[in-house]
Amino acid sequence: DVDLDRKVVKWRAEADKINFEHDTPLSDNAVSALLALRKTQGAIGDRWVFLADNTPSVPVRRETASKWWRHAETLAEIEHIAGTGFHSVRRKFASEMKGTNLRDLAHLGGWKDPNTIVSVYQQPEIEVQREAIANRRNVRAAGEK
Repeated sequence: DVDLDRKVVKWRAEADKINFEHDTPLSDNAVSALLALRKTQGAIGDRWVFLADNTPSVPVRRETASKWWRHAETLAEIEHIAGTGFHSVRRKFASEMKGTNLRDLAHLGGWKDPNTIVSVYQQPEIEVQREAIANRRNVRAAGEK
């Protein structure tokens, strides 16, 4: 459900583990990459982005995607850390996007409830806290001029 003309991905409720149907905008880089992939695959019409053994009617298995992640770590010469993978990218995304309105961030990340972002995904960061303190409006104590 990728609409490259509108630059969105439609996440259908029946394909989502929390039954959350929504659209997510695609960046220009993502649209370019998907157009290039379409050319490489020689695809016209409906087709999975990640194919199982180049079979257009079958999506890649989760286990295969996890192997791809480990292979990417190896190619990038990044040490594997237990618990990292595609889900850790969602956590990093949520933390990097702290300045975004929670309702919009929830839709971007596919979270139905914005509280999930704060309670599960975003991590406190000392540098963000320092910046918040530095940018805080100066409030005077009672009796100060």
